[in-house]
Amino acid sequence: MRKTKLLLTAITMSIIMSSTAIAGTWTQDTTGWYYQNDDGTYPANQWLQDYDGKWYYLNESGYMLTNGTAPDGRIVGTDGTWIQPVIGEPKTILREINNWVIGDIWNHGYCDFSRYEYDGKDSTGQSIDIDYALQLFKDSYKKKAGYDAYINSLPDEYTALKTAWNKLSSESDKLYKHFESGILQTGNDTDTAIFVQYRESFSKCVSEKK
Repeated sequence: MRKTKLLLTAITMSIIMSSTAIAGTWTQDTTGWYYQNDDGTYPANQWLQDYDGKWYYLNESGYMLTNGTAPDGRIVGTDGTWIQPVIGEPKTILREINNWVIGDIWNHGYCDFSRYEYDGKDSTGQSIDIDYALQLFKDSYKKKAGYDAYINSLPDEYTALKTAWNKLSSESDKLYKHFESGILQTGNDTDTAIFVQYRESFSKCVSEKK
């Protein structure tokens, strides 16, 4: 099945805050991940910023919280990183989200991945480092939790858009689970028609809100 990439509209990206990193060591056991400072102490009941600038919450036992809400109400994803809230005027943010879906998730994600399964090429018929493409895709996909929260916080006038997004979000998660462990050339491409249907519906809703 032939799949095509889409053109993106121009967009201004938001600036992410930065701050000082700390020193120490992460260790994983059967319970989860915990952190040991260089002085041998183990932080607990607090936020910790790692060397990569990302924030993690360590619970009362010192283990990293994952896929949940910290006592102060901030949310962390499945990898434990704080999901920074998406803030901005809906017209601008929805355009950002729509471009992210088209560019990172479709053009450089499912469109390329399903074509690679079929003949080992990207969606334009060119060679592709599929493992690197998947790595970049996973990094970008971490934004989705913040976008989910933003869209579902919109007022009732966005009901149709929220419905389209939640269908798109759910279908995207299904495809993510299919591809996340690796992409192999099998001669058969994964069916992405439902994702495309919801993506087009969401894009239409965004355009109607301009």
